[in-house]
Amino acid sequence: MRPVESRDDWFNLFVIHQNRVAHSPKNYIHEAFLDNFLNLILWGHEHESMIQAAPTSAQFWITQPGSTIATSLSEFEAKPKHVGLLEICAGKFRINPIPLKTVRPYLIEDVVLSSIPDLSPNDTEGISQYLSDKVVELVKQANMMQEEENRPKMPPLIRLKVDYTGYSQLNPTQFGQQFVGKVANPKDILLFHRKKVAKTSTAKTPEEQKAEENELFSRAVRPEVLDTTKIEDLILSFLGPTGAVEILPENDFTAALNNFVEKEEKTAIQEFFIFEG
Repeated sequence: MRPVESRDDWFNLFVIHQNRVAHSPKNYIHEAFLDNFLNLILWGHEHESMIQAAPTSAQFWITQPGSTIATSLSEFEAKPKHVGLLEICAGKFRINPIPLKTVRPYLIEDVVLSSIPDLSPNDTEGISQYLSDKVVELVKQANMMQEEENRPKMPPLIRLKVDYTGYSQLNPTQFGQQFVGKVANPKDILLFHRKKVAKTSTAKTPEEQKAEENELFSRAVRPEVLDTTKIEDLILSFLGPTGAVEILPENDFTAALNNFVEKEEKTAIQEFFIFEG
């Protein structure tokens, strides 16, 4: 809905709370769904702080403030959190980011065990000691950050993404017991993963990549064919060519199944057998 009079004199701000990242072709909002007359999109739902407005090919701008606290132990949650002060004058705008200083510190680091000198693949004690020292280092770093920025003191969130390819894996819960009270997530400090074997594939040309993106987008907006199969057809497919029910009355049995499936009447089958009995 837009004002009829003086349309070009209005600043059009649109607020949306949906997936922005294309996890699959059908569970996100493509920019093409949004009207070109919009000036600024305030995008919610996504937790990564991308508050500085960025232009798009659709002529409007998008700002993504992100969540105000860390709600998962993913990499983008470790970025500084912000709120913003939006100023609008005629058709122009600017966003002044305001860093949040009451957010629990969250530090994440990648560790590759094979890159650590003098560490044996079966030396679980040595692996545990190295990872413990790394956690202690990150906790000190988080505490110093809180002191320097005059933040409220609170146990930080710590995550180590450990590539243990060719090495022994530790028990994350048992490992975290030593940091109870020192970190906010003692059971989830360690995240073990292995290197994936790269699959050989031929490089795609820019034209092929564009065609693939267009196909993904067309599948996202193309309506699915409705399933018009009826319960009567399913029954006949199981009864064979004669379509006859020798013990139960066919019409009543079909009606009971239809009520059970289509109308979600949970007692339809039970009532049918009681009545027939």
